[in-house]
Amino acid sequence: MLANDVKRDFKALKTARNRTVHYNTDLDTGDARDAALQAIRLLAGIVDMLFNPHGTGPKYVNGPIGRAYVRLEAESDPFIRRFILPASALVSPRFRFVPSGGGGFDIYDDPDYGIDGPALSDEQFADPVRATPQVEYPF
Repeated sequence: MLANDVKRDFKALKTARNRTVHYNTDLDTGDARDAALQAIRLLAGIVDMLFNPHGTGPKYVNGPIGRAYVRLEAESDPFIRRFILPASALVSPRFRFVPSGGGGFDIYDDPDYGIDGPALSDEQFADPVRATPQVEYPF
């Protein structure tokens, strides 16, 4: 379920945790700052690898205008199903984010997009040509 890099970093974090939690006397008399920073960097790297949808990887595909999409085959991954999909919106390539009150966004989309057309590959879906024109919004 987890990529090898994530597994490696979780194991390193476990080792760092065990060194500190189980009363390593070197940390009592010395400076624990370096050990703490190493643990924080490991944890930040793990969070980035798990939740960052941008970049290359088997679970996401980059789209235009800073958009990122979950790859169709990745939707069955237990991690994606549990954490990513519930926080995501099912959209067409032409959707539009519109700022709403309270710092959030509303999503405007074309509910009929692609109904009569062939299924798109992930790369076709993310193609910048399909993102324009964006869905009309009554400004």
